[in-house]
Amino acid sequence: MSIRAVIAVIAMMLFPTLERRLGTAKLYKLVTSLWSLNVCLFPIAGYYAYKYDDPNHPVVWATILLLFIVWSITGLSWSCASILVNDATPSPEALSRLNGALSNGIHRSASY
Repeated sequence: MSIRAVIAVIAMMLFPTLERRLGTAKLYKLVTSLWSLNVCLFPIAGYYAYKYDDPNHPVVWATILLLFIVWSITGLSWSCASILVNDATPSPEALSRLNGALSNGIHRSASY
């Protein structure tokens, strides 16, 4: 798991540069489009572990590494969503309501 943490830190360090170059909305669309790949990589990694009958096989670890990279990149969508909500609000009161709704939505989706 320390590999995933290092990849996540690298993704967070790249976020400001990517956000400036692409813009928040375009970056959000890009990283959100990778969620399906992220979901598909879980069973693929399990399949390779079963196929090679060795969880330490290089193909299994390469798939897990790819999964961690995609997972960290798709995690940037939460930051983009927060920035988009903050930019879209007309008043501080609306900002507090939208942040509450966004936070509620994030926690509900994570609980299922």
